[in-house]
Amino acid sequence: MGSVDADDYISNFSNRGSEVDIYATEGGSKELSAVGYDKWMAERLFERDWIIVPTLQGQFTYAYSSLMRMEHQSQHQKYLLPWD
Repeated sequence: MGSVDADDYISNFSNRGSEVDIYATEGGSKELSAVGYDKWMAERLFERDWIIVPTLQGQFTYAYSSLMRMEHQSQHQKYLLPWD
């Protein structure tokens, strides 16, 4: 399984190669890399880059990658933002 961002490009953290047979929308960090953290937060660009996921506390937040993709949990840091 691989990951694509909001523009249907393969996410920077995605699995790649001939063994990947399906891609899911799981966000990315393209805008964050392009504009920097301060602008990305101030202009709420994370709303475009990341996906909405449920938390264990019964709320929702933004994240990239899927919480179901356990192979990435140890390899890539997840950023979680408070839901407004």
